[in-house]
Amino acid sequence: MYNTFTDDHFYFFLCGLIYRIVTGAVTGWIDLSGVAQISVIVVFEVLYLLLHLIRWPYASRSVNILHIIFASLRVISVILSLLYIESLAIADTTKQAIGWTQIILHFIVFLIMFIVPVRNLVVLITGIGDDELYESGVPPARMVWWRRQR
Repeated sequence: MYNTFTDDHFYFFLCGLIYRIVTGAVTGWIDLSGVAQISVIVVFEVLYLLLHLIRWPYASRSVNILHIIFASLRVISVILSLLYIESLAIADTTKQAIGWTQIILHFIVFLIMFIVPVRNLVVLITGIGDDELYESGVPPARMVWWRRQR
């Protein structure tokens, strides 16, 4: 289940589990102050990003980079949420611009999460970009299976 982690960082799933539990609990339980909620969430988002930057827990470099990109975008989005606090007295037009910025950030994440599986599907079907092909000269097993199906 946790085979994407390196052997040295197999325990890293606990960090993600604790992060999700704490942010969920803060969102559900601390309903007295929105500032307190968002502040705690910002702290945990930054800590989770720093853990990814320091540890690089995943076996694949691209997976580490993907998680760092997502964590960075979450930090930016949560920090932008701080600007909705009423006591800051920010103009409505500025809040609209902040909202559009958050929507664009979410769209970027959506595109990444759409493009990566499509890329993996293309690699799976065609075998393009597979290191196995270049190392041995023999097509990968999935390419042979695909050719038999046609």
